[in-house]
Amino acid sequence: MRIYTVLGHIFFAITAILAVYFYEERTIFIDSAFQIFKILNFETWNIEAGRYSAAITQILPLLLIKVGTPLNLVLLSYSLSFVLVFYLVFCLVTYKLKNEVAGICIVFILCLCIRQSFYHVATETHQGLVYTMLLYAWLCYSLNSSNKLIRYAIAALLVLLCYFSHPITLLPILFVFGYHVLDQNILREKGMYFLVLATIALFAFKVVATPAGSYEGDQFEQLGNIINLLPDLLSFSSTIFFAGNVNNLYYLALFILVIVLISYLRKKEKAKFWLVTGSVFFFMLITLITYNRGDSIVMMEKNFMPLTVFIIIPFANDVLSYTEVKHKLKVGFVGLSLIIGLVGIILTGSIFSDRLDYLNKMLVQGQSQSRKKTLVEKAEMDMDVILVTWAVAIETLLYSSLNSPEESATIFVADDLDKFTNSPGETNTYYATPGWRDWKISELNKNYFNLDNGVYQVITH
Repeated sequence: MRIYTVLGHIFFAITAILAVYFYEERTIFIDSAFQIFKILNFETWNIEAGRYSAAITQILPLLLIKVGTPLNLVLLSYSLSFVLVFYLVFCLVTYKLKNEVAGICIVFILCLCIRQSFYHVATETHQGLVYTMLLYAWLCYSLNSSNKLIRYAIAALLVLLCYFSHPITLLPILFVFGYHVLDQNILREKGMYFLVLATIALFAFKVVATPAGSYEGDQFEQLGNIINLLPDLLSFSSTIFFAGNVNNLYYLALFILVIVLISYLRKKEKAKFWLVTGSVFFFMLITLITYNRGDSIVMMEKNFMPLTVFIIIPFANDVLSYTEVKHKLKVGFVGLSLIIGLVGIILTGSIFSDRLDYLNKMLVQGQSQSRKKTLVEKAEMDMDVILVTWAVAIETLLYSSLNSPEESATIFVADDLDKFTNSPGETNTYYATPGWRDWKISELNKNYFNLDNGVYQVITH
């Protein structure tokens, strides 16, 4: 298995280079821009929806902000921090916890079913799935520990780490528990059942405690309406998205799934066969229903990311490391899979580079008319290029301020310009996002943003 660890090191070296090269594309984009803007402005952690584990990836940029580092380096560090955290987990599970299977699983999670998601760094889905592999590695490492209290106490803490990353980690966590029990033949170990029940109770509390009108509450509501939605399964936007991307994004994952299931049938491992089959089926059903109304491509891609966990753990543990027979073929397949994933990520970068160019042209157009605070109607935007508009005001503020806070400018995209009237009393206003609109310019961090204290004006073509 050591060759797979070497491939893992190479993978992270390449992704680190890409994180630096595409740092603007990765940080000046919707949620990532929103979060780093708040970190920059308030000079403290930014936690959304109670996902406290996100603080880990904010340590490096926050430290640089505290010492007055220029904006471009802060953004670069933010982009790179995710790769560094994931690489540290990779090294921890591989060398400290002696689990090369978990190591290669982390690599596949960050490569197999990802294209645009590489440029959506702030999403906590990546983090939660990587931490799930840390949980799996710990369970394997502590299997023969004489101190069961420590074994399950640390496992419970790792469940919390996943829980505070993203609620989507519930199914991968339960799969890890089930797979570990079957793989190690510990069906009578009571501690595992306690861990399962405690995990289900924890996530159930999340569902109950989440406000109905919130972002997560809306998703839970869709899932609660499963009976009424199920008959329309084939016409869901989520179903159409997945089916339409099988040939360019999910074909490798499905091919690996077939290999795993055939391997289990040949070895007559029925329990694992049904665990994997049932887990994939249940996850797909839950995901298709929860996101039935669809979303942007990057968000839909992110929603299906956990699929990799149900496929790669069995593949790495029961196929790659099962026997040395056809070893070179396996290594070649893994290497080819990683190359395909990385090439896909690199080629996708042009989408986000074009998006930044589009924002820059808008900024230049506003500056040519001596306007630093401008409005544009959404109907005038090229949505094929801009993709998502809700964070454009923050994205343009970050992008224009890269060289100097004196160059700060912003463009707010409005659904209806008639709703935005200006008066002398509104000169201190900064429209940040549609849901967080009336921010004050006087409250911006002047070390990074020195936005003009004037009225908003419409960009004229």
